[in-house]
Amino acid sequence: MYWLVAMPLRVAIVGAGIGGVTLANYLAKEVKSNGSEKLEVTIFERRSIPGGPSGGALVVQGEGLAILSELGVADILSDVLPGGDTVSVPDVPAGRLPRIEASAAVMTTPGVHRAGHKMPARIYVLRETLLERLMEGVQEHVAVLPNLEVSDVREKDDGVELDYRPCINADNEDMMNVAKDPDEVTTATFDLVISADGCLPCSNAAKKIPGDGGTPSEREQVLVCQALCPRDPSSTAPMVEQEIYLEQSQGLVARLDLGMAVGPGPESGSLCPWDMVNLTVQLEDPVRGVPKPMLLSAVFNRYMMLVKDTHIVRMANAVVSRADCSHSGGILHAWVPSKREGIGKKWVSDGGRLAGLGDAVHPMPPAGGWAANCTMGDARCLAAHISTLCAKSASDEKLETEDVRSSLCNYEAARKAVVAPFVAISVEETKRIIGDK
Repeated sequence: MYWLVAMPLRVAIVGAGIGGVTLANYLAKEVKSNGSEKLEVTIFERRSIPGGPSGGALVVQGEGLAILSELGVADILSDVLPGGDTVSVPDVPAGRLPRIEASAAVMTTPGVHRAGHKMPARIYVLRETLLERLMEGVQEHVAVLPNLEVSDVREKDDGVELDYRPCINADNEDMMNVAKDPDEVTTATFDLVISADGCLPCSNAAKKIPGDGGTPSEREQVLVCQALCPRDPSSTAPMVEQEIYLEQSQGLVARLDLGMAVGPGPESGSLCPWDMVNLTVQLEDPVRGVPKPMLLSAVFNRYMMLVKDTHIVRMANAVVSRADCSHSGGILHAWVPSKREGIGKKWVSDGGRLAGLGDAVHPMPPAGGWAANCTMGDARCLAAHISTLCAKSASDEKLETEDVRSSLCNYEAARKAVVAPFVAISVEETKRIIGDK
């Protein structure tokens, strides 16, 4: 039976991470252009907006950089960093597979960003900084509901029932005082629900996508540690971008990356360069997880002894020391990434009203630096298909559930072709560090 979908098209985005906020940004532009009578968008986020506590820095490159250029964010970030006129931003149309140099793991599709201005091939940026920039203007056209956890999703013929409840944690304990009943569940109905809330088993929305979508992710045998701190404005010392592979008698054991990221500046709303040291190491027992914060500097020091260049050691140690200082405003951050072999076989539910993007459907190790960029690409492609559905309704054509299902399936097919090579690159780079385990 093909139910008619009434306007406005009601879309729920579960998760306000990089993928969810990028999707919301594109859909907010659709609402701004065509009005809320055609499209209504709601974001559910279990933490405070945007994105909760800091998640360290991520690298934006390839189609991710092209997407930030479209959204007017890339210029803002690149202008903060010195030497931003060396390489042009890749021009990667939505859904198009770029040519990849597997050895370098970089896109090689050229494209000038704007007249007389070229951009770095990649930009490191603090996750919270990127989320804040992507959120600008979104709340004018999108309902953003923080501190709410989606507890269940039920797909019906004529819509999707979504249950949510207050999410009380250490970051929002004050909600306990205002929540009438922290365990009270509220139900809302939507035409589409998008799971953008990361890997299973934490995602109650992604669990409802059958096939590989119901297969729990596993912890990778990798520990990623980052030291980040605002760069001293008076410093004249260069901070080179460099990758160093560290070896012991048993072979390769870690990779050390030095560079510069964009982060919050001293004034409210301002940005400034941040020094960054990124360490990716083997983790023999991923079940034990991340070391306690007071031990992170010791992890850096242990592997720094394997670096032969004393100049690099001094620079890296200085960054770690400043990041570990409570008065510097720096960050010591670590995490154990999740993995699942290949990409999910199904990104869309059988009923065609529930879809996933990013880590919900293709978790990948961080060694290649492509996870966030592929997630942003998913968001742009999915937003384009949702906009097409709205356009069909605007032309007085009847929008049926089969139209919705077909559009989401087309999104799945288009993105699988793009994402698969990057998953393979990320897996191979991780195997270089931890071996074929």
